Amino acid sequence: MPSEIYVDKIMDQTGANSLFEQSGSNWIAGTGVPSGMIVTSKIVEYSTRTAVGGSSATDAEFCNFGNYNKLFANTDLFIQVLLFTFASTDQWTGNLGIKYGGGSTYWTQSYTFNDIDKGQQLTMYAKINGHTTTGSQAISLRYGTADSGTTRPCQIINPTSSDDARLNNSNTSVAIVHEVQT
Repeated sequence: MPSEIYVDKIMDQTGANSLFEQSGSNWIAGTGVPSGMIVTSKIVEYSTRTAVGGSSATDAEFCNFGNYNKLFANTDLFIQVLLFTFASTDQWTGNLGIKYGGGSTYWTQSYTFNDIDKGQQLTMYAKINGHTTTGSQAISLRYGTADSGTTRPCQIINPTSSDDARLNNSNTSVAIVHEVQT
């Protein structure tokens, strides 16, 4: 028969340093958790075939990737996105970013016109720091240009055999999220 244990604080072996403490309905990392330690990780999958429209906005969402449940207020998020895309013949030049919850967009890189009408992978990295809101929040992929020129990073996310007969119909992009003690 399984047992349950209810605690509001987890201490190290000396009893001098708290590792985790409950603060209201949230858990926070205590003083005994070393800086740089990964406290949790998750892979968020996005498998929907999505058409991406062109935009002249300076900050536009092109994919609501899914949610990540941030556990601690005093941690940073390291997010790596591996995005399978297709048909980039009209992408021109712009910026890619990641937005977590209601925070600001973290601009990760730029993209430029490459005239490739094939599948390609976009890789994005972001360190989200100073975001203290906990709970389940959206990971939003963003694009935009500083000069309001119409652009897009790709035409299709997660292409299928309807885009290219050589592809299967189960392509999935992923976001790898590490929550790290600061």
